[in-house]
Amino acid sequence: VPRAALEETSQSVFEGKLRHSALPEEISAPLNFELRFYDDNTIRFTIDENEELVRDVRQRYRVPANDVIREDQLRPHSGIRYSFDAKSATSSFDLGDATTVDLDHDKAILTLSVDGHVVQTINGQQQLVVEGTRKKRNDKCPYGLSIPPDSYVDPACSPGDHTDLWEERFHSHTDHKPYGPSLVGLDVTFHGRVPAAYGLPEHASTALKLRPGGDEDDALYRFFNLDVFEYEMDGQAAIYGAIPILTAIQQFDKRTTVSEVTTEATTSSVLWLNPSDTFVSLSQRKDTGTWSSLIEGLMGSGGSTAEPASMSAWFASESGVIDLFLFPHRTPDRILRSYHTLTGLAPLPPLFSLGKHQCRWNYKDEADVRELVGNFDKYNIPVDVVWLDIEHTDHKK
Repeated sequence: VPRAALEETSQSVFEGKLRHSALPEEISAPLNFELRFYDDNTIRFTIDENEELVRDVRQRYRVPANDVIREDQLRPHSGIRYSFDAKSATSSFDLGDATTVDLDHDKAILTLSVDGHVVQTINGQQQLVVEGTRKKRNDKCPYGLSIPPDSYVDPACSPGDHTDLWEERFHSHTDHKPYGPSLVGLDVTFHGRVPAAYGLPEHASTALKLRPGGDEDDALYRFFNLDVFEYEMDGQAAIYGAIPILTAIQQFDKRTTVSEVTTEATTSSVLWLNPSDTFVSLSQRKDTGTWSSLIEGLMGSGGSTAEPASMSAWFASESGVIDLFLFPHRTPDRILRSYHTLTGLAPLPPLFSLGKHQCRWNYKDEADVRELVGNFDKYNIPVDVVWLDIEHTDHKK
């Protein structure tokens, strides 16, 4: 990010440019970013390609306003205090309520603090990636850049052979990528001790707590709405729904005396708004250096023991833009209130669903459904409504 103050383009909306440090200065920054602050201290962080470089080629997909996020219902923050420190190249935002956000311009790291504790860092592990637009097929580097491949953040712009850059095949189907690979990814770290994290529905598991498993294939949480026949239980594979919200319970030690440590708890969340095929990697390290574990060792309780420490998540989506909401609201109920302010509340179930209803995938046509309903009556089987799976669509009628 350039070492200069960000531009406030409208109330509590700040914009800037983003570039890889290895890119020559004469090359335009390939990315734009925006920080948007709402009146309940929710923060929205978006990254998209620089439209000056790609507008004659394409626009990346964004979820339309008011489709998922009720943008007409959201109010901008009215009391934010912004400052820029040229010496440290840091932008600071004071949101009130002991909540601050700091942006490290040199490393593009966003830090969220609540009550004096750093609760989240965004891109703290430097895993931000945006695979840029190729202007013509088989361009090695995006934006028509003719620079050494290793000087751009795009991992596909590197030496060696890469498969599936321009199309992917599944059985007889070929999915073409006219602009090359378009993945976007970003890491989020929840600080303090994280004894539990929740969210990332919907997956076929009865466990409420999420299971950090790193980047192994069978440990990744996948979001890709689909109907899987005989899906595996207790896994992270995709099924019917996708709600990529992640909530962490966080604990921070506060030493009051040499022998006394108190624990302060808080909760924070993130929402990853991207409807394309998405994987989430969760990892957690163990910490033997907390005050509580050290005190246990000093007091002769068997030495220091490893405790759950910070948790990291890496979100990676096949295409689209980076659109991340941060919820620094301390308690789960306040986080859910803000989340539902963004997305709305679930509607009440339709009246028919309170009765006996029937749905199957394999009805052939309307005549088949009428015969089915007639047989319910014929054999005195109670049913209130029959509804359809994919057969309700035009080409299946």
